[in-house]
Amino acid sequence: MRRMNTVYERLGQLSKDDPEILVKIADYYAVSKQIKEAIPRYLAILKMRPGASDDSAVANVREKLARSLIFTSQRDEAIEVLEGMVKENPQRFDTLRTAG
Repeated sequence: MRRMNTVYERLGQLSKDDPEILVKIADYYAVSKQIKEAIPRYLAILKMRPGASDDSAVANVREKLARSLIFTSQRDEAIEVLEGMVKENPQRFDTLRTAG
């Protein structure tokens, strides 16, 4: 896993302005159960594209961030993220289901 982390870290350095690549890197950390590594990457993507809910590259980043926060027992932060998502799009079922 260490070797793969090094590859993804290098890719992140080379693609620091490409949100599509950064989402894939954050997703790698989440899938490989390195959630604490994924969270700051999701946050960085959201800073790059704060209102990009229509952008397919980052459309689910806030939901992934909320799930990661829940997984790491940061429930208050997750609720904040989810409340923002519901406020932005009250009809989105996935958000309501995650908020549970």
